[in-house]
Amino acid sequence: MDKIELILACMNKKSTDFIIDMNVNMDCVIANQGSNDSILRIDSNSHHITMINTSDRGVGKNRNIGLLFSKNDILLFGDEDIVYYDGCEKIIANAFKRIPNADVIIFNADTNNLSLPRYYIKTITRINKLNYMKYGTYRIAIRNSSLKKANIHFSELFGGGCIYGSGEDTLFLLDCLKKKLRIYGFPATLGITNDTVSCWFNGYNNKYFYDKGALLKCGYPKSYILYILYFLIKFRGKSEIKMRDCRKLLFAGAKNFKSLIPFCQYKEIENERNC
Repeated sequence: MDKIELILACMNKKSTDFIIDMNVNMDCVIANQGSNDSILRIDSNSHHITMINTSDRGVGKNRNIGLLFSKNDILLFGDEDIVYYDGCEKIIANAFKRIPNADVIIFNADTNNLSLPRYYIKTITRINKLNYMKYGTYRIAIRNSSLKKANIHFSELFGGGCIYGSGEDTLFLLDCLKKKLRIYGFPATLGITNDTVSCWFNGYNNKYFYDKGALLKCGYPKSYILYILYFLIKFRGKSEIKMRDCRKLLFAGAKNFKSLIPFCQYKEIENERNC
């Protein structure tokens, strides 16, 4: 049976004790962003734990550092705000055994915030460019060999601690699809996430739409306008921002992506222009 390894991104952890509360029962590479640079290796309950402490910032960079130290057959991505259910590592291994041609499998995860929308996979489903944008990184498992052969990594521009607030998971799956990796959704639940507080989502505000424009330009450099129009229709009525202003922010984010102008700088430029 394939051996599972958790690639866990976290911040400001002083020890590995927190993974006990997460109910981690598999090999684990902890990529911890803190104030120093060091490596700690521990053998605990027949599992190998490696903790890489860095002073860098950005969730994409953090996950990429974790990948550099990965060794096992199947890699599961995780965040510190999830608690895994008993036996989840066996669920993952059995899913890859049941779908032997899968390079990537996406699973379900429960949430403690029922007000947030959560898409549940109900049957084994092939994931393609029409349905891949529904899933967070913590639901993704991938064959290590497939990842390395395709030379896939996480964007260091999108996600917590980056220039743009979110989207590293979307770009990761899109990159997998572009590299012809076979992605499936599997109807099994790995754990429950604490979604009461988000490090990046503060509502459908100005920065949200600006960052989404940059994400769509990055993912679809030739057809981003069509995706922006679709995005406007999808989010109609979900924000207090007027639609014409949402449209302006989306196109501004897309336009400024080439120069990597963050929202705070764009806001300063707009304020000066309006003075």
